[in-house]
Amino acid sequence: MVENCFGSSGRPLAEQGRVLVGEGVLTKMCRKKPKARQFFLFNDILVYGNIVINKKKYNKQHLIPLETVKLESLKDEGQFRNGWLIRTASKSFAVYAATSTEKEEWMAHIEKCIEDLLRKSGKQPPSEHAAVWVPDNEAAICMHCKKTQFTVLNRRPLAEQGRVLVGEGVLTKMCRKKPKARQFFLFNDILVYGNIVINKKKYNKQHLIPLETVKLESLKDEGQFRNGWLIRTASKSFAVYAATSTEKEEWMAHIEKCIEDLLRKSGKQPPSEHAAVWVPDNEAAICMHCKKTQFTVLNRRHHCRKCGSVVCGPCSSKRFVLPTQSDKPLRVCLQCYDELTRDRARPAQAQQPAILSPGKEGAGSGESSGDDDSDDDDDRAAATDNHDEPKFYGDGEKTDDTNNHSSKETQVKQ
Repeated sequence: MVENCFGSSGRPLAEQGRVLVGEGVLTKMCRKKPKARQFFLFNDILVYGNIVINKKKYNKQHLIPLETVKLESLKDEGQFRNGWLIRTASKSFAVYAATSTEKEEWMAHIEKCIEDLLRKSGKQPPSEHAAVWVPDNEAAICMHCKKTQFTVLNRRPLAEQGRVLVGEGVLTKMCRKKPKARQFFLFNDILVYGNIVINKKKYNKQHLIPLETVKLESLKDEGQFRNGWLIRTASKSFAVYAATSTEKEEWMAHIEKCIEDLLRKSGKQPPSEHAAVWVPDNEAAICMHCKKTQFTVLNRRHHCRKCGSVVCGPCSSKRFVLPTQSDKPLRVCLQCYDELTRDRARPAQAQQPAILSPGKEGAGSGESSGDDDSDDDDDRAAATDNHDEPKFYGDGEKTDDTNNHSSKETQVKQ
């Protein structure tokens, strides 16, 4: 019954000897604000997820093995009452019950399950646990330097010795859900882009790509998608489109010149492997693996991190460590899982970049494929009626004019 509540995107929960001990809504302290989450306590795992429909349907299933858990009671502070910490080696967070009685019941039942598990297994409780993140709203300034004030535009500093602004302009980036206008800044060593917030003068969600990791691939014109090319790196690849063929040629020429100069100066070789380009959601009404499952609000789309295909939960229940993308096991489709397993088994393929994670699945979650694509979170950015042509200032040659211009731009845009 609990398994069905998460739909096909949830990890299967039915196992021999597993018993549901209790369930209920707790307030979980998330990074930006407290949020209600449905929790299910089994005798060996703790499962929670987002409430979608009237406390009967849930998504974004998270699974925590109880033998890795340590609880710590929290003192009541202002509006945050009846809380405790759930600590594990990989993630720690605070939760709050509605009453002190509920808190006592939850903690007592969880600790009893942990105690029984450790006694049966003979294992020792973990000695180290992940830190609890300080919520964003509790830090108006940097907690280290005590000076920097946080704003929507205060992102990673861009000003560095020898860094020159080569060009800037608006490109349409193919995001997971739909194409979106993004402001791009090309420096002689990095490519930076972000969401347009205010009239092409203010931006947020800064993304920074080292150019020495980039490979470009021109795309053929197809229907409404014209003047495009792929920006490929080992960790992420995506398509962008310029307004005209001339702008496409200018962008690609300047980027490739910067990459060429960087690699020549460093003596490095260009990367040989790149992340797959994700198939947009709207191009897959059914699972691209089984060709049967239809996607709905509850039957969610997932992306294979190896091939980029849109697949259903059952067809992407396996996980692999893909070192170029993450040190944690990532969701892959069954076909890629089989291929990677075979490649790993061949002695001649010792350099294969994918490593089999322990067990069939990664520890815990039924995360959606959008979790890693934060560029889809903000729909405010949209192309405007008036198109501004991109501006290019050179290919990284350090003249006084370009250095002064670069310094000015990085101070304003970062």
